[in-house]
Amino acid sequence: MVIGLFGGSFDPPHNGHLTIAQSFYTELALDRVIFIPAYIAPQKKRRAYASDADRLNMLGLALADHPYFSISDIELQRQGISYTLDTITYFQQQFPAARLFLLIGGDSFLDFHNWHQPDEILKRVQVVVAARPDCDLSLANPTYLPQIILLKNPPRDISSRVIRERIKNRQPIQSLVPPAVEQYIYQHRLYTS
Repeated sequence: MVIGLFGGSFDPPHNGHLTIAQSFYTELALDRVIFIPAYIAPQKKRRAYASDADRLNMLGLALADHPYFSISDIELQRQGISYTLDTITYFQQQFPAARLFLLIGGDSFLDFHNWHQPDEILKRVQVVVAARPDCDLSLANPTYLPQIILLKNPPRDISSRVIRERIKNRQPIQSLVPPAVEQYIYQHRLYTS
């Protein structure tokens, strides 16, 4: 089995996440992609804007039409800072015969040398990078560049931060998130302040 791990805040999950995950799934011939919402991402050092339950519910709605996408709440259960190596260890124990791929954004890869035990991460999984158009990967640590796979399909340039700002400013978001996620956000009055 070949499994892709896709972590993030997903606050909210958006069409860019789905596009990246689809490219990840297709280009690497994965059997499944597991979305893993972080409790606290080490790079962000803060809790999410929406509750854990709301983020899980929105992810469930976003992934409903994709049978090869699933969700793990392991980092939410563990709480504290979500170190990638701990999550990799968990999935290696759950799927000892699987080959694991880890998807990260280009902006995260630029900071990869500051992650908790990046060399150990690279020993255990194949790191796959989805670079945004404005992300210059030549600025990344040259030690790690030869060890990654770069997604060929460029991701849609959408960010959760921009979506939250648009909601706060009462601007439309229908082209940025799946319809069910948009409906959930408005029904639960998320990101309005």
